[in-house]
This record gives sequence, C-alpha cells and structure tokens, in this order.
Amino acid sequence: MVNYGKWCLAICIIGWFTLPCTQAAVNTTTLNYMRRQAVRRVTQRAWQAYITHARGFDELRPVGCEGVDNFGGLRIMAIDSLDTLWMMGLENEFWEAVELARGVNFTQVDGDLSFFETGIRVLGGLISAYELSQVQVLKDRAVEIGDVLLRAFDTPTGLPNSRVNPRRNQALGTDVVLAEVGTIQLEMAKLSQITGNPVYNEKAQEVITFINSLETYLPGLVPVFIDANTGEFRGDLVTFGALGDSYYEYLIKYAAMTRNTKGIHSQMYQQAIDSMGLYMLTTAKNHPDDWYLPELHRDTIRPTMQHLTCFAPGMLALGSDILNRPADLGVAKQLLKSCINFYQHTATGLGPEEIGFDPSDPTTDGTSKQAFQSCTTKPLTKDQESWQRKHGYYVKSPSYILRPETIESLLYLYRYTGNVSYQAMGWRFFESIEHHTRTSVAYSSIHDVNARSRSENLSDSMPSFFLAETLKYLYLLFSDKSVFSFRDYVFNTEAHPFKIM
Repeated sequence: MVNYGKWCLAICIIGWFTLPCTQAAVNTTTLNYMRRQAVRRVTQRAWQAYITHARGFDELRPVGCEGVDNFGGLRIMAIDSLDTLWMMGLENEFWEAVELARGVNFTQVDGDLSFFETGIRVLGGLISAYELSQVQVLKDRAVEIGDVLLRAFDTPTGLPNSRVNPRRNQALGTDVVLAEVGTIQLEMAKLSQITGNPVYNEKAQEVITFINSLETYLPGLVPVFIDANTGEFRGDLVTFGALGDSYYEYLIKYAAMTRNTKGIHSQMYQQAIDSMGLYMLTTAKNHPDDWYLPELHRDTIRPTMQHLTCFAPGMLALGSDILNRPADLGVAKQLLKSCINFYQHTATGLGPEEIGFDPSDPTTDGTSKQAFQSCTTKPLTKDQESWQRKHGYYVKSPSYILRPETIESLLYLYRYTGNVSYQAMGWRFFESIEHHTRTSVAYSSIHDVNARSRSENLSDSMPSFFLAETLKYLYLLFSDKSVFSFRDYVFNTEAHPFKIM
C-alpha cells in the first residue's frame, strides 16, 4: 500500500495534468476534487473522440480514428455512457448521447444480438439514465429493447436464449451460460417498476427459481454451461470469472435493490459464498498471504484467476454489509490485496487479463476443508518461472483492455472501510491508464502490461465499459460517500446505478 500522507504531498505533476499542489498540506476534500476533475477531463476527451470519429457507431477505434459496429449497430457507446455523463455534470455530452439513443429503432436491427451484452449495456444504460433524468425517450427505448429481450425467454425451461434477432423476431442459441441467464434480473425488475408491467420481472425471476431447483455437485456453486431446452449442465466448470461472475453478483444485488435480505436470492448467495470459502479460495505455494479465487472442475482446481474475478471483493463487501457477514469483509480485503498486486508488479502499473499460480496444498494451508487436486498446465517460460518465484503467480494473458473490476472493488472497500489507501491506489491506477493507454485522440486497450513501448502496445480498441464503468468508478472513488450512496443505489454489472426499490 502507498503511504497516503507522503504520497499526497509529493503530487505536483500527475500524468498529463498539472495540479496546484505544493508542500503545504492539501486537505482530502481539495485533493479528491482535483482527482475528480482529472477523471472528468479524461471522460470528456474519450467522449469527444467518439463523437468526432465514430458518432452513431457502436464503438471507436482510438488509434485508427474510425467507428466500428461490433454490437449490431446499437450505438452502444452512447447508451452505455449516458449515466456517466449525467453523473459528471457533462450536460452537452449527455444530450448528444440522448439524441443518438433517440435515433435507434431497436425493432429494425437485423442481426444476432447478445442477450447478455444488450441487457447489461443497453437496457441497463437506458433504465438508469431514465431514472436519473426522467427523459421520456430513454424510457421508450428501454421498453422497446426490453420487449426484444423478452422473446428469448420462450424456451422449455424459461432460461433465455443467448441471442436475439429483433427484425426477424427470432431467439437463438440454446447452449446458454450461467452469467447470461442470471444477469438480467435487476434490469427486468426495474423495467417492471417503471412501466407497471410485471411480466418482465416475472420472466427473470422464473430463471432464478429454475436454477435453484437444479442439483449441483457443490452447494450453491452452479456449473456455467446449461442447455436451455433441458436444463441439463454441459460440463462441471464453476467460476467467479467469465461465464459465472455476475450471476453471483446479481443474487446479492437483487436482495439489496429490493430490500429483501431473507428471500431466495440472499439464501442462494450465502450458500454460494460459503461453498466458495470451503472449496475454492486458496493461496499460492510459498506465498500464504496471497489469496486467489481459481476455477473449479468438480474435484480439480484450475490455478488461474482472471481480471474479471477482481469484482468479487466488492461483491463480498456489499454482502458483508447488508447480510451482516463480517468475515466476508476480511476475505474481500485479502482478495483485493492480490488484485492490487497484479497491477503493482507490472511495468505499466496495469493489471493483466489473467494470471496463473502454483496453488498450495489445501489440506495443510487452512484455506479449504476439502482436498482438491490441481490440474496440470503446460510448462512455463523462463520469464514466467522467474515471475512466479518472485511474486507467487505469473502473467498468463498479458493484455489490459481498460477493465474496471479492480477499481470497482477499490470503491466498495473504500466506502465500507474508510481506508484512504484505496483512494490512493485508485489514483495510481488512473495515472497508469492516462500514461500507458493514451492515443492521439482517446484511450486504447494494450497488448502487454509489461511492454514499455506505448506506440507498439496499443490494440486499437476502446470498449464502451471504459466510460460506463472504469471512469465512473474512479469518479465515485474520489467522491463523497453520499454521492450515489450504496444505501440509495445498486449498480448493475455494467456500473449503471438503479435506485433501490
């Protein structure tokens, strides 16, 4: 961790921003105001690049300076950014995004849309922005896309198909993923609330009821591949990373949003987290203080951890608070420590997409009550072996695609503990983003977190979640806890705030 006091006074020039900081004491309020303004300027710059070079497209290629429709032409960047622009007081930019949303006719889109991405980014973004601004066209568009997604639930099990084609009125894909079917409940509950039509919430809750009826090989931990026609599992992979992550997140967030801590969602969540602690949490060999959350294949651990999994500390902190599970906060702190290390150890100060590690023996280290074998992995390179000896893990997939999960967890842990070192760490990550991902017009994902040459490391991609999540969470990290308080709002998995019901 950074020594906050000494670090604060040393700030004079931060990345591309010169701040009026001297040897005189800088109070926390002033410092965080300057940090928010820096994040706001980056948001403005990224948005302006999108409007200038990719207006009306899904996303911007920030090196080639051109638009790309990689989500079916839904203008995903505009819709995903709406509430971020509103939150930061970027009024002109917000209305530019509203006009782009106004110009989309979702029913006429002729392409196979991801049920998952459309739900969390488009439906979630429209509902949140409508709740905040009360702009009617945003509600109209939310209903339009909600009705499109509703078609996907017409399966024998009620588990939604993975893809929808609005113009052809088709729902496709019966081999579905846990995170796909379990990450629509917040959005559909909100859509029912703002429209008065209960069908959206009913369809989404039938999914949870069905999943709860399935027999799993570990209590509460659900394999990620499911046949939507039969309800049978396709394999036994369990993970809090890609394919599984937001299912568990939505269990606790639905309980929080509906103020129901005794219902089925909180029960399923607590069972899952109890099993996670018993069967999945582990440490690296010779590094007992570094905790990891690997994948599980029945009785075999796959000793890897994705950047996506770094959302888990924030989820655990939220659950610890609303369900009175204080031990979960301790687990959250330990996991976040590992996620922070993934950033601090690299040349760029940014975290890799995936790491691998050599797990300790769960029968002796006290982190698991059941002996699980570790699956064999291909031989490491010399660099990976050296990295693992030094840090207890190695970089498996070196890219950084402007992901938000570690910053998201910094926000939750800061708000629940008051420890300002989490703010200091978030600022350090912001500096690294500003320095290592900046292009001539915006910001780009990078190929290798340990590469030192910026020009050859840019991958020409700026995902919409950079504005929707990463920059929003940074802005909130430096804001007062009363701003979008966790007592008043629940954030969907794309960081769209929904008012607690």
